[in-house]
Amino acid sequence: HRVMHSWGECTVDRFAVTANAQLARFDSPYNCLGCEGIDTFTQNWEGERSWINPPMNKIAQVLDKLRNEPGAEASVLLPVWHSAHWWPILQEMCDDSCAVEVSAKTVRAGEHCRGVPEPLRRTQGGWKFRVYHIPTRVG
Repeated sequence: HRVMHSWGECTVDRFAVTANAQLARFDSPYNCLGCEGIDTFTQNWEGERSWINPPMNKIAQVLDKLRNEPGAEASVLLPVWHSAHWWPILQEMCDDSCAVEVSAKTVRAGEHCRGVPEPLRRTQGGWKFRVYHIPTRVG
């Protein structure tokens, strides 16, 4: 709610299934009840304010999609990961961020997040997450 209050209401949840969708409109990796689109990367994001909580192995692809669709705006939930290859791109694209509380049990070392293994063995308290705002840009 704090994110939506700061940056505006999101219009579509980009990585969801019926059981975990945060918004009425959502894209899913497969056809499920209520989904608006399958494979969010094939959907047009321009003119939308997306809520994006991607699997870790899709973060670079999400940032690339946002960069190539300048009419898109997004609130993206990501780990604070300064050594990631996509980190400088994120810092260049975002105009604001806010810390969020995520249970350490959500993504612990060796566990899976949405079926994707956690890539680093973070044994010291798990990951810290922030929501990053990617504003609409002109081409």
